[in-house]
Amino acid sequence: MGDLSTPDMIHGDETREKIESYGFLQPFKQSRQYDPNHEAQGGSHSSLSEDQFKLPPTQHFERMRSLANDIFLGLGFSIQGETKNVFFKMVDKFQRNEGGYFSDPNLTKALKEHASTANFHHTLINCLSENILNGVLPDNIESLSSAYMSDKEKGADLPKFDADPRSGDLFTGTVLTVHDIWSMLNR
Repeated sequence: MGDLSTPDMIHGDETREKIESYGFLQPFKQSRQYDPNHEAQGGSHSSLSEDQFKLPPTQHFERMRSLANDIFLGLGFSIQGETKNVFFKMVDKFQRNEGGYFSDPNLTKALKEHASTANFHHTLINCLSENILNGVLPDNIESLSSAYMSDKEKGADLPKFDADPRSGDLFTGTVLTVHDIWSMLNR
């Protein structure tokens, strides 16, 4: 959070080997070489897996945008609310390959107003209140607050949009825009 030095929003800057190494289960390594003659020789289409590394960038961006519109039973993950267009803006910036930081006031507002943010702030204030003495926090407050927030009974998770379909976040574009790619890369 708050890391503005990360080289965001750039594509084409990593090798196939590096990309295939990402993630606990290395999902990008599952891609096999695509053989267009496989089906003609009696193989089933469902057993085919294309080599996504040979697709042009425009195809990848088209597929990204389709996540927002039509992936789940004809419903996309970015179809309602004030944040429904944020994902498209983010993908447009990524496709321009200009790098830099991406932000959107609607996305910022959504996280500020989210219940998980309120819970996190409330819990952090409790932690600070318990550790302040004569108006001064201890020198090791960062490690104390980290331990406090990690405690299963007293602590709280970092604010996060909820991917559960019952939460209301799943179809607003917030889950799609914010979560799980960076966390997958850093497991």
